Amino acid sequence: MAMSKRILVLRGGALGDFLLTLPALQLLRERWPHCQLSLVGNTTAATLGLVEGAIDETFSQHEARWAALYGDSPLPDALKSWLLTFDIVLCFWPDPERELRARFPLHPGQTFIQAEARPLTHPAARHFCEALAPLGIPCPDNFEYGFKALRKDTAKLPSRSIALHPGSSSAARNWPACKWRELADHLVKKGFRLLVITGEADEEQRAEFASLRCEQAHMLSLTELAGKLAACDFYLGHDTGISHLAAALGLPALILFGPSNPLIWAPQGRYIRALQAKPSLSEMPLEPVLEALELHPAFPV
Repeated sequence: MAMSKRILVLRGGALGDFLLTLPALQLLRERWPHCQLSLVGNTTAATLGLVEGAIDETFSQHEARWAALYGDSPLPDALKSWLLTFDIVLCFWPDPERELRARFPLHPGQTFIQAEARPLTHPAARHFCEALAPLGIPCPDNFEYGFKALRKDTAKLPSRSIALHPGSSSAARNWPACKWRELADHLVKKGFRLLVITGEADEEQRAEFASLRCEQAHMLSLTELAGKLAACDFYLGHDTGISHLAAALGLPALILFGPSNPLIWAPQGRYIRALQAKPSLSEMPLEPVLEALELHPAFPV
């Protein structure tokens, strides 16, 4: 009986970066269902991939041992022995000096694929899927990546439940917290039930919503948050990894964009819509958002 194929994927970044790579990981799993798929990347984000079965094991991108891959010094014996066990090494790490290209493959039977860390095509997920072409895996026409295991047993909340993520890791991406509160007040008056998601960088947003009657989801683990999101009917947020998580869970959504390009960075899905205000979201009033919600084909009524 032939041994299962062993695949190593090197991918850096945060939650959104992992989720943009998810379609490629799922294509690898579909092509080789019984492969051992290992990821070096963001271990917090990759927890979702472990639960879903898209990957089998994960290692932190911040481990000191990976520094030995760069340069021309011999690899430590333990690291080299481990790397030699892989049939395929797929690398999305930056390699400006072509050091990784010079390092791999480590044996004649090993396939090494180096792709750019930043997307060169749009949507971004296409870039990571196109990297699989040398493996004979065609790029799909759509990129509606999704989690099935994470939402399989989730009980829906009462109808008209909306998740709001009013923050992000970058103030430049944010619609002002006071505008989010205006929107939330409007939705509550319309009878919607709200789930307000905040993280460690969202203290201003959390304070703005402190007096609102809503469910607060603050600093939840990603698996806990996935369960909360999957129970909602709709999602509103910024250009963030949480927005990609909502899309991967199948939520229809309206995503607010400032300087970044939604053609590249917006989550993909049949009922995902992007609203952009250039050069910044800071001056965008409430009315365009309300109009975009009214026009959204999947906004609950």
